[in-house]
Amino acid sequence: MIKTHTFINPHDLILSWIFLICAAGTLFLTAFLSNELALQIALLLLFGACLARFANYPDVFKLLPAGVIFLLLLPNADYFNSLMSYPLRLICSYITYFVLSVFGMQVSCDATVLTMGHEEIAVTAACSGINQLEAMFFIGWIITMFVHKRLICRVSHWLLLLPLVILFNALRLIITLVIYSNWGEVALSDTVHSVLGYLMVIAVAVTFYLCSSLIPFTEKQQTGRDDK
Repeated sequence: MIKTHTFINPHDLILSWIFLICAAGTLFLTAFLSNELALQIALLLLFGACLARFANYPDVFKLLPAGVIFLLLLPNADYFNSLMSYPLRLICSYITYFVLSVFGMQVSCDATVLTMGHEEIAVTAACSGINQLEAMFFIGWIITMFVHKRLICRVSHWLLLLPLVILFNALRLIITLVIYSNWGEVALSDTVHSVLGYLMVIAVAVTFYLCSSLIPFTEKQQTGRDDK
């Protein structure tokens, strides 16, 4: 809520100055980061300073994630995608290799390349789920906004999203390879790839919503404060 009175809470003022000092400190980051990225970090910190000055203390950390998304993550989406792509592909490859090996299929794994017989199948960025990750993070946060009232509940629930994306994407890859081992190249067609991709997004969204009951924090404490 925006303040309508002239009294300034000392905590808000201190927090505002901390953000301003950190924003000024980004000038020294240009030795390690690009000027553009340093500027984006400075704008994010200035946004935090404005929130601390003109909004209530608890609301700063509720609104700051929006600044992180729009001022830092979205402008550098390509960089973060490339940074996360290989680890996600590697994890999905080894999960797929482990599951298929348990069920007796002859498959080997070398980094992000799976070998079935004489065929080598590379797990690309499209197979890693990185292309759906931005949309899933957005959908996940919207779900947490409707399911939870407390910020700690929303963040805790939202952190479950990445493991779910990895697991369901590995499942999609497993299904693709099972289809490939039985019906050949049809498993690599755009139609099968797209259908499995859409099903993965739906499955992740539904499972993520159902996981709301696993969050260890309750809403009763917040409701009790509101009633006073």
